[in-house]
Amino acid sequence: PFDVALFGTQRARLHPHDNRCEKRVFAGAHLWDGAERRHLDAMIAAGSGPFVFVDAGANVGLYTLSVRAACQAAGRALCAVAIEPDPDTLARLRCNIDLSRADEVTVVPAALSDSTGTVTLAASGTNRGEVRVAAGGAVEVPARPLTDVLDQAGVTRIDGLKIDIEGMEAAVLGRFFATAPASLHPDVILLETGRSGNSALLAQLAQAGYAPILRTRMNTVLGLTRDASAPGWPGRPGTHLANQGP
Repeated sequence: PFDVALFGTQRARLHPHDNRCEKRVFAGAHLWDGAERRHLDAMIAAGSGPFVFVDAGANVGLYTLSVRAACQAAGRALCAVAIEPDPDTLARLRCNIDLSRADEVTVVPAALSDSTGTVTLAASGTNRGEVRVAAGGAVEVPARPLTDVLDQAGVTRIDGLKIDIEGMEAAVLGRFFATAPASLHPDVILLETGRSGNSALLAQLAQAGYAPILRTRMNTVLGLTRDASAPGWPGRPGTHLANQGP
């Protein structure tokens, strides 16, 4: 591992040999998910008051640390929840939070699901970032709905939600939008959509009142429309939402 300075003000211990995002950040932090992070940076710089960020599938905490650096640059307080189920990756996340002295970050050791219980995790090749929920996996971990995690953390509103949970997004967000009050719906959602664009998931989010505002090769950033109607998933009533981004 390598102890490095990141995003100007943060510290991290990176293990580039077995985790793609750590490798990419080690090779050049300014190039890693640059457009997505610049969008969050601009959002933070334009606002005031505490910025509330939820990092679902936090991996080793790189997005959380990037948001923290942007908050420090803008003079804004941060309230962050970083959720990670994989024990090995969780240990790296906790280490990076400790190295950066990020006391405003709440780390949640759990998998996100549409119900409370336990799930098993399975590795995928040599990339720790692709550990996923799978039947017959080698490691059993607790699983919780996103609303339960947020309730326990005392979160009552969300400015930004980054979610990358290896195929569980539809189930988790489905439960969330079916049960969470409208006041808890994130202003912005950043999720991995892959090269295919994951049109089915984007269509479900459109039903919840979201439209794309930025698309990159692997990710999509969506914004909540202010005239969205009452929560529902799927089939939330409302007008068609066109793509607002490139």
